[in-house]
Amino acid sequence: MCRCRRGQMHIVETLFLNPFEKWVLYGRFPCKFVVHLILSIVVTGQAVIYFQRDIEHVSRTNQHFVHMFTSTDPLHSPYALQLAVADLISNHFLINNRSIVRYQLQHPEELVMTLIYRDAERGQFSVESKHWLDSFAQQKHMEYLEEIFPLLFDVDDLQTLREIKAIQRMDELGNHCNKNSKDKNCLTCVYHWELLTVFDGHAAGDFVTRLDAKARDCQGKEWHLMHFMSVCVAFFAVLSLLLVARKVCRSIKVIRQFRSSSQTWARLSYRDVASMMSIWWAVTVLSNLLQLVAAAFCLSSQPEIGLRFTWVGFSSFCTWMNMIQYFESFPSYFIAFHTISRGGVRILQLFFSVAPFFFAFILLGVCLFWKSAMFQNPESAAEMLFSLMNGDSIHDAFKEVRSVGGILLQAYLYVFIFLAIYVILNINIGIVEDAFHEAKGRYVHSHPSPEQELSESISERVRRAIEEESPELDTLELLHGRHVGAEHRSTEMTSSSFGSPEQNGSPLPSDRGRLTKSMSGKYISPRILESPNLQEALVSTFSDRARSVSLPAQHLEVSVPGPALVRPPRPITKAVTGSLDSSSSESRGGLDLNQDTLQEEPVSGPEMEMRTVDPEVAMALQELHLAAGRLQSRLANPSGPLLASLEHLEEAINEASRLAQG
Repeated sequence: MCRCRRGQMHIVETLFLNPFEKWVLYGRFPCKFVVHLILSIVVTGQAVIYFQRDIEHVSRTNQHFVHMFTSTDPLHSPYALQLAVADLISNHFLINNRSIVRYQLQHPEELVMTLIYRDAERGQFSVESKHWLDSFAQQKHMEYLEEIFPLLFDVDDLQTLREIKAIQRMDELGNHCNKNSKDKNCLTCVYHWELLTVFDGHAAGDFVTRLDAKARDCQGKEWHLMHFMSVCVAFFAVLSLLLVARKVCRSIKVIRQFRSSSQTWARLSYRDVASMMSIWWAVTVLSNLLQLVAAAFCLSSQPEIGLRFTWVGFSSFCTWMNMIQYFESFPSYFIAFHTISRGGVRILQLFFSVAPFFFAFILLGVCLFWKSAMFQNPESAAEMLFSLMNGDSIHDAFKEVRSVGGILLQAYLYVFIFLAIYVILNINIGIVEDAFHEAKGRYVHSHPSPEQELSESISERVRRAIEEESPELDTLELLHGRHVGAEHRSTEMTSSSFGSPEQNGSPLPSDRGRLTKSMSGKYISPRILESPNLQEALVSTFSDRARSVSLPAQHLEVSVPGPALVRPPRPITKAVTGSLDSSSSESRGGLDLNQDTLQEEPVSGPEMEMRTVDPEVAMALQELHLAAGRLQSRLANPSGPLLASLEHLEEAINEASRLAQG
């Protein structure tokens, strides 16, 4: 249920209040969240449909081609290479006899094979389909191969050959008619296949075969629905970009207003100005651009299956990563990402500090134990050492090294495992644990337990009751997450009467008066919470737009001087009550108490004496006193028993003040 407030949002709320509370408090529909949610659903549905139609079939077909045109083992002898080339040619021309699926070769009359020599020269030879099939039927195809490719059978010149390549193009056909229909027009193209088979002999010891298969979607009539989904993705991606652009323009306007005041601009650092922008906006823009590229690629004619899945995959990844920003409004669900943000820099520092250690072991392992398959090149050594660092394949590694490196390699593994697991890995775990405790402490501080809520001050309970009765808060209440009138006025009275904190020799505490994350039950972006200069600049620049601004911006940083002389609070009398009842509607709506509102009665006797009181106690007593006054001012028709209760509360405060001085 939306408990909307009247009036417009302040600029602080517009820029930093989360979309859900804008909806709850002001009825502002969370358009950006809904757009991103729709994008997540549509992009996920798009990826699932592509997966169900393409991935399994294309993957199995690719494995079928690998089995037909390549050899799983390296080819160590000339005869093995000759057989592999002959099998490739035979399977190419007889592919429909050796496959369940129907294929149509684009060049059924011949197969052209390219030769690359070690001196970078190139050559080629052509295999004609008719001659090959005739010789294959007579089992004389090896003689025909020797006739057209004599180098393959010349043992002395074979070592000059580096690669043999064969490019095969074909269409995979699918039947879209009734199973009893024999019409050839029922066979239509499903995929265009382009196969590149390579016999790689650059190592000069053997030839290794590999296959690179690419499939293009013919896109029949059944893809009309997918085209509609791609158009929807593009539409919502553009809409999301427009919403982000509106936020960026709004922040730029605020920054320009900061620049118009030289005094305000001088107080802001580059980090404060950067806090006006959100890193999530960059993530949103990146995800939207990827969504547009993926949609355009899916709408293109005959897209390549692998590239389409690449773009759709990155689009889905960034789309769901972009949804993480909305969990920031619920700190209990965002604690994992708070942990990453807290410990990410320290983890990177640890990574760079141990990188030389890791590279040293990689190079040493390759140079000393190159006979082992685990250390035959730097890539294999890095994979092996990373697995060992994470406790994987330890026993397999020791079995491998016994016959290759002996005691030296075993000592190498013992030293690496000891340093990597017992030292480096545990340091990394400690960093993550510290970051987690920091993030958890931040959440606990923002969301106190029931025991902490029971021990909160009376003024906090009064503030909470006032907010429940009438939730309108002025700008500084929004910023501080609590009513700052009492704290400010007590500080203002102390500083104005007895000097500033600097004059009293007390430093300004850096953690007093700043924003907290539990801002009157609202969740404000941490960007402003961690930038006090920006808070001050916003209030000083936009004070005229506040619903009710009671204090100047320079009092955002509330300080408590050293030992101060304060006067005990005076009792609330009927004269004061009448003054409170006659306060303006603006003051009632904003929890604003001016100095003229509370009329003091002449006080004589000991109460006029200046006594030395602990500043914390003085501020607490003054806060209680003003909280009672604010509560009374917010009640439209206070009853007699309630007024009597407030008078008893004031007497209790006075008694506490006397006891504190005694």
